[in-house]
Amino acid sequence: MAMSTCRYLHRPMRTVWASSQTVSRCFTTEDNGFSNKWYELRTYKIQPAKLQDFMKLSIDKINLRFNHSKGIGYWMADIGGLNEAVHIWEYDNFAHRTKVRKQMSEDPSWNAEYLSKMLPMLVNQESVALSIYELRYYVLSSKYFQSYDEALKDALLARVEQHNELNYGKLMGVWHSNIGTLHKVYHLWNWRSLDMREEGRAVVNSTKKVVDASKDIMKMAKQAYNKILIPAPFSPLK
Repeated sequence: MAMSTCRYLHRPMRTVWASSQTVSRCFTTEDNGFSNKWYELRTYKIQPAKLQDFMKLSIDKINLRFNHSKGIGYWMADIGGLNEAVHIWEYDNFAHRTKVRKQMSEDPSWNAEYLSKMLPMLVNQESVALSIYELRYYVLSSKYFQSYDEALKDALLARVEQHNELNYGKLMGVWHSNIGTLHKVYHLWNWRSLDMREEGRAVVNSTKKVVDASKDIMKMAKQAYNKILIPAPFSPLK
């Protein structure tokens, strides 16, 4: 993971989060334990000629954003990514984030005094995009490839049974790579929400049936990845 040194703009960060790729529960320095809060990391790439204007506007008006939800920190990148603003926001859960974003879209002061002036200054925006599809994939050790199918089948069937019973999510498909990087296995899940994904994985992965069926899976995988996907407007799967 690329690292950046950032100059502090608004307030110090108090949280060490689990992943820069997804909204997740985190380990906090305040309570020495795991928090059930959700965190969103956002990065704005700013036009170099507009950097000072962005700073002045944000210093004057960023309080309009903090009125809506708790900001953990707001920084300007100094090493590893120039002309970037990096900020982290805390939410009670995914539903809370959805509510906050809707309130912001309906806030005339936020839109007129900050957002409409700030957006033209940006080159692009990057956020931990949230949706209800998750693509998981594993790079397998070649010596386990032949035996992985049965182990994966048992583990997935155990998970599917539990998810269907509890109505957390749905397995959409499982594939092997055949061209390109070999020994990779993909599976696509459809979740009712990211909150339900978090709860469902915690509940289902702790059941004895799933634990027993999954005990050999991870030792067969050299690497594991996941991606949260947003359906395009024209996607057959919504």
